[in-house]
Amino acid sequence: MSILEEKNLIPLIVQNLATCVEAKESFDVLCMKLRPHYDFLHLIILNSPTSISLDQGRELWSYLCGERSSSPRLRDHSFGFFGNVIQAAVVIISTSHR
Repeated sequence: MSILEEKNLIPLIVQNLATCVEAKESFDVLCMKLRPHYDFLHLIILNSPTSISLDQGRELWSYLCGERSSSPRLRDHSFGFFGNVIQAAVVIISTSHR
């Protein structure tokens, strides 16, 4: 069992992220509040992706890029985040197969 599972961190991250998005603050304030979430999620997705359940992944997507997102700017910003995670994963995979 990973520390993420042991301390039940993923549900906390998802709930806190949802609370930030639902607060309907300005895009700049929201981005500032979400920055630590993005950083932590980036590490989790790259290093322990199975720690995020399918339902949690759907909820994250819904708040960041989907119907629960607070604005088109947040969706664009979040698509950029997921794009960066994918690029980082490709680099990791390509360098590990050399």
